[in-house]
Amino acid sequence: MQKRISSLSEAYPEGTAYYYGYPVGWDSSFLNECPAAVEELVAMRPAVCAGKNVNVVTYANTVTEDVQKLLRNELGVPYIAREQMIVMPSSLTTAVAGKERNSRVKDALKNQVGKGRLAMAQPYLDEEVRDRYLIDPRITAGLNDKKNAAEIFPADHMIPEYARCNNGQEFAALSAESMQYPCVVKISSSSAGDGVRLCKNPVEFTAAQQQFGNSEGMIIIQKMIDIDRETEVKFVVHEDRNQSAELLGYSDEITGTNGEYLGGIIKNEQIPDAMMQRVFASMQRDVLPRAREKGWYGVGGVGVLMDKEGEFYYCDPNFRMTAMMPQVLEMNAGHFDKRSVFGFGAKFQGTVDSFRDTVGSHAKMGDANQLLNIVSMAQHGDSLDFHGGILFDQPETLRDNLLFLKALGVRSEAFEAMHHVNMQKHLQ
Repeated sequence: MQKRISSLSEAYPEGTAYYYGYPVGWDSSFLNECPAAVEELVAMRPAVCAGKNVNVVTYANTVTEDVQKLLRNELGVPYIAREQMIVMPSSLTTAVAGKERNSRVKDALKNQVGKGRLAMAQPYLDEEVRDRYLIDPRITAGLNDKKNAAEIFPADHMIPEYARCNNGQEFAALSAESMQYPCVVKISSSSAGDGVRLCKNPVEFTAAQQQFGNSEGMIIIQKMIDIDRETEVKFVVHEDRNQSAELLGYSDEITGTNGEYLGGIIKNEQIPDAMMQRVFASMQRDVLPRAREKGWYGVGGVGVLMDKEGEFYYCDPNFRMTAMMPQVLEMNAGHFDKRSVFGFGAKFQGTVDSFRDTVGSHAKMGDANQLLNIVSMAQHGDSLDFHGGILFDQPETLRDNLLFLKALGVRSEAFEAMHHVNMQKHLQ
């Protein structure tokens, strides 16, 4: 692999304000069903990998005095300087939802981010904030929309498509009995598994029609690939057209029953096997140059499905920061002492103080006893939510560390999913 960057400051112009955020609900032709409490944690993720020249737009609940004292001062989480954090008003709490939340976020971006400075994971397309972006937001939104995948992915690595509908009404009118099975139903502009349903028969397809019948966006029906492995390749396309795009690493994805993202595994030695070498070659030759030609640059990830016949298929274009990108960059910076990491979102019932007393000694950066890496944290009611990762060197170590954290009171859907994962396959 080529040289790997270790911070967003190596990917964006000095003074960039990165907002790892998405429009809420159906806004800007995008579906986002992520809870506000999770949005807070997501927005704070870039703060561990932004570097000295990129600022981060985040929520007040992630930078409270007690949380920052624990993470920054006591556990050594490598956050950027406090003055690099663009904190939205404290009145923008998790209780603010829907159109009102979108409106307040856009107000904050207009008031707190300078013109031509904003890089947003999934941008608002409103005219009122368009002058804030580094790149025309329509370029980023277009690249992230699965309906445009053929513009960047080579045809021989596209998932076979059975049908596409302009909206939910057209989708609801399809004959479930006439559809090919198994298939995958996808709302074309969405992320993290929102708007995805796996259908093995007409009954499940009809259920998807009932769920997505009011969709405002395009719906695509694809063949269901018999997946042997699901991964995401991380990359950077530089602003300087004379500088080659770089592949930063990859993570094996852990998903739920409907394809929703639960977590990911980054191997400590990012040495691609023969299949990954084929993927990398295609990315460098076919995918990233096409994105650059459209005027886009920055960090992103592309989802790849590998089947049991030795073929691979591009499935998700994510021309934005993705969930495991911060930990890939942290690994590139040497933060994990050459160990692998299993990233996930979790909950701990209790306060910052009880977390410190129970889990804190196992989460100190660089400590010999560290088995937990924390990226972001926020108090929500009587529990702490956080994004982080388990550090490990062998499959058995991961399972041991997972069970140990569960015994300390850490809860995660990803933990339950790991009981059904073939760790040797991911780490071979």
